[in-house]
Parts: sequence; C-alpha cells; structure tokens
Amino acid sequence: MSSEKISPKAKQTALSNVNVKGDLSIEGGITQKIDIHEAPREKLTGIPNNSPLGTGKFVGRNGALKQLHEQLTHGRVAVVVGMGGLGKSELAMRYGQNHEADYGGGVCWINGRTGDMLTQVVQYCQLKLGMMLPEEKVKESLNLGQAMDWYLSNWRAEGPVLMVLDDVISLADCRPLLELLSPRFRVLITTRQPKLNADFYELDLELLSPEDALELLAHLAGQQRIETEQGLAIDLCETLGYLPLGIELVGRHLATNPFVTVAEVSNSLSLESEQLRPQDTYLMANQRGVRAAFELSWQRLDTTAQVLGQVLSLFAPGEIPWELVDRAVAGLEIDETTLRAAKTALVQQSLLQKNDQLTLALHPLIQEFFESRRQAHANREQWQQSYIQGLANYAGEIPYVVVLEQIKQLTPAVPHLTALLQHSLETIPDDCLEPLFRGVTRFYGGQAIYSVAQDWAEQGLAILQTRLGEDHPDVATSLNNLALLYKDQGRYSDAEPLFLQAIDIIKQRLGTEHPNFTAVSNNLTDLRQTKQRSRTRRLLSYGAIGFLMPLRSMA
Repeated sequence: MSSEKISPKAKQTALSNVNVKGDLSIEGGITQKIDIHEAPREKLTGIPNNSPLGTGKFVGRNGALKQLHEQLTHGRVAVVVGMGGLGKSELAMRYGQNHEADYGGGVCWINGRTGDMLTQVVQYCQLKLGMMLPEEKVKESLNLGQAMDWYLSNWRAEGPVLMVLDDVISLADCRPLLELLSPRFRVLITTRQPKLNADFYELDLELLSPEDALELLAHLAGQQRIETEQGLAIDLCETLGYLPLGIELVGRHLATNPFVTVAEVSNSLSLESEQLRPQDTYLMANQRGVRAAFELSWQRLDTTAQVLGQVLSLFAPGEIPWELVDRAVAGLEIDETTLRAAKTALVQQSLLQKNDQLTLALHPLIQEFFESRRQAHANREQWQQSYIQGLANYAGEIPYVVVLEQIKQLTPAVPHLTALLQHSLETIPDDCLEPLFRGVTRFYGGQAIYSVAQDWAEQGLAILQTRLGEDHPDVATSLNNLALLYKDQGRYSDAEPLFLQAIDIIKQRLGTEHPNFTAVSNNLTDLRQTKQRSRTRRLLSYGAIGFLMPLRSMA
C-alpha cells in the first residue's frame, strides 16, 4: 500500500460528452487523460519518538549525559559500553528524553539484539512518519537496502535525527544501516562489547558511586528506612556491586515487604551468593550480588510464577506482547486468574517490567537467569512446545491485508516469530511451520516491504518442500501465498505458474470439492483479470488502441 495512491476521483475522459447511436468506428488511436490527485498526508504533530519509557529513578549519570550530548553535537556516533546491569539502555532513554527538542527529525529506537535493524527503521518510518513507498517504487521490487535508501532520502520530519541502536552485539549487525545514514543522523549505540570501532567515540559507563547507589536505594525503599540502617544499607550496596539493576531489585523488594529489615535482606543475599555454583556465575565479579538478588526474588514466587518466568526466557529480546504470552502458556492449562496473579508477582518482584497494557519487557540479565532455570528443569520440552504452538496459532491469524492499527499491534510480536524460525527451526513441529512462515510473510507484505516478505515466503516454501514433500497440502498453501506476493508486486508471469502448481497439488491430494481448491482457483482467475486490466491500461495510456474497446473507470 502506498501513501501516494491514485485518487478515487481519477477518471477517463477520452470520450466525455459524446453520444453515439449505433456502431462507433475510430481511426488512429485513443488518447486517454487521467487526472491523479495525491491524497493529502496527515501533518506530523510533535517530534516522532518510539523510545521505551524509563524504569524510574535516575541517579549518578549527569556527567555521562553531558559527555554524550557534547559528542553527538560535534560528531556522528557515540558508543556507551559496559557490563550488563549498569544502566546503558536507561542512560540512552534518558538522553533521548532530555534532548528530544534537539532532534526535530525524530528519535528512532532500534533493538540491536534482533539483527533486523533496516526493517525496524522502515517500520519506524511507516508508523511514526506516515511514509510508504510510492507505487512506482513498489513495482521496481526494491531490495531492503534500496527501499531503506528511499526512506532515508525522503525522511518526512525536518532536522537532525537521533538513532539509538540498543544492546548491539557486533559491528557487523549495524554496519548495513550505518553505511546508509547521511550526516543529519546521529547514532547512539549501547553495547557490552568494548572497542566496537576505533573511529567511534566510546563512553565507558562506570559503576555507581557509593553515594549514588545509596541515594537510589533510599528512593526505592524509603529514605527514613535506609537512614535507620544506613551502615547496613551501605554494605548492601557494596554487596550488590553498585550496579543499578541489583539495587533496583533489592530496593523494590524492601518496598513491597515493609516488615523485612535491611539486615535480613543483606544476610539473605550473602547466603545466596555463597551458594552460587561456578557454572551458574556467568556474571562478572561485580554481578554476583545481582545474581543473589535474582535468587532472593525467585524464592518469593509461587510455582506458577516461576513457570511463567521460565517460559518468558523463550522469547526474543525486546518488547513482548501480553497477548503472545497468553498464547505461549495456553497449552499449560493455567487458568486466567492464576496466570494474572503470576504476572503480578513477577512485576512486584521487579523481575519483569510492565511497559503498558499491551507489552512487557525483561532485562537481558533477568532473561538469562530465567533461561538458566529453564534449562535445568524437567518440563523444559513441554514449555517449549507450548510456546511454539502458541506463536504458530498467533501467526496463523495474521490477515492478508493489515491496516495501520494492526501493524502497530503486530510490530512487537513479529520479532519473536522470526527469531523462532531463525534460531529454533529444528524444534518446530511440521504442522506449525506453514502458519509461522505465512504470518511473517503477510506482516511484511502488508507493509509493502516486499523484499523481506519474499525472502520469508521463498524460505518457507523451500523448507516445507524438504520437510513434507513437494505434493503436501501445506506446500500448496505456501505456493499460493508466494504467488499472491508476486501478484501484489505486479509480477504476474511469476505468480501464474505457482497458482497452477498449487491447484494441481490440491486437486490430487484434497479433491476439487475442497475449499482450498476454490480459493486458489479464484486467485488465479483474479490474477488473469488483473493482468488483462493492467495490459489494457498500459495500452490506453500510450494511445496504442486503434479499435473499439469498452472504457473502464481508472479509479
């Protein structure tokens, strides 16, 4: 779909005001005049910004914020480096909030761990800037890089743009995007990897000072409470390695347990830290206290909340829709009331963050903790299969035509579908493959991101043919979906043989009375009619018709 559509008022005026009785013969060509009025786009209001909300109190980072702004004012790229739990993402969020007015072109937040940065920028342009590829570009079948170049060159909002690449794993993941950006784009990268590029300015984020750590703990647990046990609170911050994540977990634990003393919490953390096994300590030395804080919160959860946490470890990094969580646990027979209580318990223990009514977020270290728990559990295979089935059911319901509101709802869900197909393909049952590939293909195809949609559709067809055989009904469905994608791009000659193959498979395996036979046959008929109309329009537009032909509306 394009924002530069032919207006419904576009019309053919070749024979206007002509009244003919009997036959009409014309010598020469017919000249057709088409008046096309571009539909007006909504004016942007405010500065486009898709940054996540911060988690709350922010202390001890004013100097880092100032350094970042100075660098991004005079340079193009700044990198924030540090271990997990230091608050790199929180720093980037706060910078984007504090300096939003300096980036009139928008603040674009990209999840660096999913590896699909170009696609995320395209979606930002569509959802936040109201941009869509014009029809002539769609017909050119641009690859993702070419489409991305068009979006960047035609960026709607005026002024500098801040692009945040959060939690980048390697330079290779962001290089394709960086190479396309013009000087108006400023890039802020957060990563655990030092020396990402020698040419980039690098800010090594440090631990909180003891004073800042104590201030954060007091803000969360209560000023008077911490002052009463200040010496023990100082020791507690040291035990937690002065890491914001650990202090937040323990602070919220104290806040929700008013009759627990700082001394009791400190003793519990010391015991948990001593019991950590060498194979469990994937955290650095400063993070051992954080792991102990995880254990302390974990023990306060009931069985259902623990199961939910371990299922959450199966999701990809980034936002997680609550609806997708409900689908993932549907096979575990947890009733709605118990599930709601489990979600509440995880939020109260600060083991997950509720972004809004639709999505939640997990800190990477907490997700790693949940993962380590799940891998050691006897029910891990059952949970994984429930997760896969739930995502397949969700993907199978994605419609062929997606409107803007549906795109907004689907955007945080689809990275989990693609991650499942990319990293866990061998674990996906045969009957779940087709709906997963179909849903992802429809999502990108519905936004005219055809190169990505086509990659998924073609990959899905190849995998289904290998897994199920070339005459399986799911292969016929995949052929039909790929043909529809080609048709949407005007690739009629590529689409027709795929429809014919699908019809042949359905006829042999399911019979001509099956509804799929009728559906694909109708798609083939529509393709041929569309192809003929396209040819007629093309001939008319060049004045190439020298014989009588019914004139159709061009709306």
